[in-house]
Amino acid sequence: GDDSRNTLTSMNNLAFALARQGRFAEAVALQVQVLESRKRVFGGESTIVLQTMLNLAGMTFEHGDTAACETWLTGTSRSLESTASVAHA
Repeated sequence: GDDSRNTLTSMNNLAFALARQGRFAEAVALQVQVLESRKRVFGGESTIVLQTMLNLAGMTFEHGDTAACETWLTGTSRSLESTASVAHA
C-alpha cells in the first residue's frame, strides 16, 4: 500500500533522484509527503522520521534555502531532545 515501508523507501529514493536532477520543489514536496506518512506509520519520534527531517534539511540547504534548512534542523533537534528526555525519565 501507499504507507508500506517499501513504498515509502521508494518515494524517498525518488525524492533524492529529483533533487539530483535539480527539481528541488518536486523533491521537497515528495519528501514532505514521505515525512507525513512516516509520522503516521512509525510515530513522530521514530528514528526514520528524524532521518527524513534531516533529509529535508539537506535538500533545502542544497537548494540554497537556509531558512528552511534551519527550520528542519531545529525541528529535528527538538524531537531528539524530547526523545532523550523521555528515555531518561
